[in-house]
Amino acid sequence: AEREKYFVDHIDDCRRMGIKLSPPNVNEGEASFRVAEEGHIHFGLAAIKGVGLKAIDAIVKARETGGPFAGIDDFFERVPIATVTQGGVETLIKAGAFDFLGARRSQLLAVLPRAALAGQARQDDLKRGQRNLFDLFSGDVGNAHTNGNGNKNGKATSSAASLGLPDIPELADIELLAEEKKALGFYMSSHPLTQFGDLLKSFRSHQVAELAGVGDKTEVVLGGIIDSVLVRNVKKSRSGLTRMAKLTFEDLSGSTPAMLWPEEFAKNEAFIQADAIVFVKGTMNRSRDPAELMISRVIPVENAPSELARGVVLTLRADSHVEADLERLQYAVRQTSGGLELYLELLGLSGIKHALFKAGPNYRVRYDDVVRKTLEGIVGLGNVRPFGPGGLAPQTSPAPLAVAVETPGEFDGIAEDPDDL
Repeated sequence: AEREKYFVDHIDDCRRMGIKLSPPNVNEGEASFRVAEEGHIHFGLAAIKGVGLKAIDAIVKARETGGPFAGIDDFFERVPIATVTQGGVETLIKAGAFDFLGARRSQLLAVLPRAALAGQARQDDLKRGQRNLFDLFSGDVGNAHTNGNGNKNGKATSSAASLGLPDIPELADIELLAEEKKALGFYMSSHPLTQFGDLLKSFRSHQVAELAGVGDKTEVVLGGIIDSVLVRNVKKSRSGLTRMAKLTFEDLSGSTPAMLWPEEFAKNEAFIQADAIVFVKGTMNRSRDPAELMISRVIPVENAPSELARGVVLTLRADSHVEADLERLQYAVRQTSGGLELYLELLGLSGIKHALFKAGPNYRVRYDDVVRKTLEGIVGLGNVRPFGPGGLAPQTSPAPLAVAVETPGEFDGIAEDPDDL
């Protein structure tokens, strides 16, 4: 954990200071991080788990002797496979160290066994003094490396066809990033939570970085990803249950230790998985050092709108909706009654860019996929959004209907009408 924190802190420092950190790359990297030029650092290959210094030294030596690697086949022909194993290369691929080829990581992983066997056979041929026709015409066995992977000067091509790669889709983002984290100990190219940014903001009450200011036994709702999970047996439990869990919970602001007592673990066990993106409810226990989050409930991210929503906002635009839309909306709302507060966000009113109206208690609604589709059929796709503990926020990129609308900034007014929509 300290190792990962060390790297993450330094990578964050680079980003804050505007220093470019290149991702792992077998055509550029050496064992240690090194300065390429002012404001630019090459990633140190020794930071990749499972790739030893001997393997890295062999990669660097082969690159210095024969030039940049032109492809995965070329790589295996030039590095000693006894030192740079197939398993080590698999880790390098998952870490992104072959992304410079322009191929998908899934494609490289698919051809990895074939490339390793072919490279070994080629090296065995050279040891026996056997040359193929290309070697005879090139006049330079040691430095001309193409083999359908690139060109003679070692420039990698971006064509999957020239690399002999199968036409298969890339790994799913979640899987790709999870494998990257296993190889590096942290996320480098992206973060699996990035695509859920708006959802996390809407339904969390706090970020991990804010927990330091939260009092003992204060309930919080966090949205993020489950990191390492350790399930333990306890000897005594009031309920007779014996399995509890300790884990690390992470969001884009940081990570915190957390745990579930046997009763809570039994209720939420199906959702306690490494790399699962979830919301958690719990309280801070400051009697422990460091303070620990005591989780009482785990909610899959896809269930957050229906389980954590406190209200629903409908966005309407003066230049896109007519009175008939409001009549249809009023009828639909009455048919979807529930316990959630309803707000109308009005855009494009004369003299006011934005206004927010809270509907009266007779217009409380429920929220689920059926309700969302019904209301979006009236106000348009993207104009129905639930909000949770994170509170109300203006639409930052309103979905267009008939015309484009200027992106809102702060609300210009908030009004409340207890009787009417």
